[in-house]
Amino acid sequence: MTDIATYRAQFLDALLALDQPRAKQVIESALADNLPAQELIDQVVNTAMEDVRVRQNNLDITLSRMYIMARIVEDALNRLLLAVPRAREPRATVVIGTARGDYHGLGRRLVATFLRVAGFKVIDLGLSVENKQFVNMAVSVKAKAILASALLIHTAEELIGIREILHARGLENEIKFIVGGAPFNFDPEFWTQVGADAMARNATDATAVISKWVEAN
Repeated sequence: MTDIATYRAQFLDALLALDQPRAKQVIESALADNLPAQELIDQVVNTAMEDVRVRQNNLDITLSRMYIMARIVEDALNRLLLAVPRAREPRATVVIGTARGDYHGLGRRLVATFLRVAGFKVIDLGLSVENKQFVNMAVSVKAKAILASALLIHTAEELIGIREILHARGLENEIKFIVGGAPFNFDPEFWTQVGADAMARNATDATAVISKWVEAN
């Protein structure tokens, strides 16, 4: 039986080589070795992504390569998610979507997948979502949080409308508002300008922020 450290190294090698078939085979082999899916998520896929993020921050990985890597990770997580034992009840419901006018959805899908792995029920509204639609859906499904993603600065700026609607409807203490995406990573204080409760730099960060809020309530 191959140990998890070996699978971690093999998956990272496949990821850096942009070799999706090999990455898939690593995951299938690990599952065949009866390694728990949750451990593979935490110690193989998540660890590999952290390595990739460090390289990206050091400008060692181009945006185009990062996009392909994210697709490989998304496929791996979706496969592992099928093997994770399901809890009877979700920890909480969250609504996620991409800002109106923004059609870049890969980061959003990764966050949604991480949240499902963590036991949350995720309502994914998809691309170019109106601010009112975010709030209306959150109210309809009794969501604890709205997560809005944006890649472009002008679409990110429009997200202040979510805060305005929450305030006008007296929902600020019931529904948390989180933002993420390139504009917020570039300017760590930008999230305050759109009235968000927090910003998440990546899928792991988003899961940690929401988990903390849910546990506190």
